[in-house]
Amino acid sequence: MSDKKSSHAETSVSAGVLLVGFGVGTWLLHYAVGVFTSWGWAAAIGSVWVILGTLLLFSDVRVYQFDRSPTEQLLIDGDEY
Repeated sequence: MSDKKSSHAETSVSAGVLLVGFGVGTWLLHYAVGVFTSWGWAAAIGSVWVILGTLLLFSDVRVYQFDRSPTEQLLIDGDEY
């Protein structure tokens, strides 16, 4: 397994912003076009995306690309000493 520095890149902030934007876009789309049968459905579905996206913006909730998170890398590096 190759040791890549870029393999631990965080992707959660950009994903969180994207999901929040998608949720707000859902609300705006319903307001403009009326894609759902009622505002209840639009609010529920848009809110799920906004809540999920907001969670990814917190520092304690992270999504990592590739094989390992920084914590896993520290644990692996700590075993070498």
